[in-house]
Amino acid sequence: MTSSLFPFVVPVLCGVLFALLGGFLYGYRRQRSTLGEAQRELAQSQDHFRLVFEHSGVGMALLDPEGRFLQVNPALVRLFGHEAADLLGRRLVDLADPEALSEQTSATEVGLNVPASKYERRKRYLRKDGREVWARVVRVPLRDSAGRLVHIVAVIIDITEQHNAERSLQKAEATLRNERDFISQVLETADALIIVLDPSGRVVRFNGKCSAVSGYQENEVSGRVLCESLIPERFRETFQNSFRQCLDEKIPIGLECPCLSLTGEERLITWRLTVATATVTSPTM
Repeated sequence: MTSSLFPFVVPVLCGVLFALLGGFLYGYRRQRSTLGEAQRELAQSQDHFRLVFEHSGVGMALLDPEGRFLQVNPALVRLFGHEAADLLGRRLVDLADPEALSEQTSATEVGLNVPASKYERRKRYLRKDGREVWARVVRVPLRDSAGRLVHIVAVIIDITEQHNAERSLQKAEATLRNERDFISQVLETADALIIVLDPSGRVVRFNGKCSAVSGYQENEVSGRVLCESLIPERFRETFQNSFRQCLDEKIPIGLECPCLSLTGEERLITWRLTVATATVTSPTM
């Protein structure tokens, strides 16, 4: 009976073997195809990184786990003025300004501490020719599948012009604050009535002497039209005409005109209207 089944069993077994072998070969070819695609993608990624690295307009470097230069791009060479060969083996901290080194250097920059993710800061460096350069430094650690640090990618962006502009702005703001403080002190200590008006005749500043004479505090008259608030009605047209002449002709105008106090009392004042020589022109009383 066995021999009678043999002609039927053999074809079935051969069919199973061929099916298994075909599945194995298909899986093998698929694995090879997937591996080939992965290798091509890796090669493309490497080519893209190389292109960006070589042609980027900002400084880029590949560092070892201790922060030493392994590769530097042309933009970094131009930024620091050193040849690429002179930078290899050195660290960014070696290029920092020695005068500010102790206060600017962190453990991350000397390789004592590597952040888990991106690390960023602004720092002052010196070029080979001694010129100062400020840079924004971004470090990104590269780790293997086990989490071990392999390399660090550093991006160094020249922000010298931005830094200098910020410093200039800070100095200008400080100077302006000092000037404003000085002007406020002069206004408050002057033994004369000083009122600053905008071009529409509204009160901008009202010094202490004005408050003493009129009885109004600065916050009570600030933003109000002087002519409508402190000038008697019968003198308002004369005062307003003098104010407009001062604005239009940019010349000092003098006139005698009473000032109304908080209690309604009239105090005769000799006014001198003058256009302030500032960016925003306004007459000063």
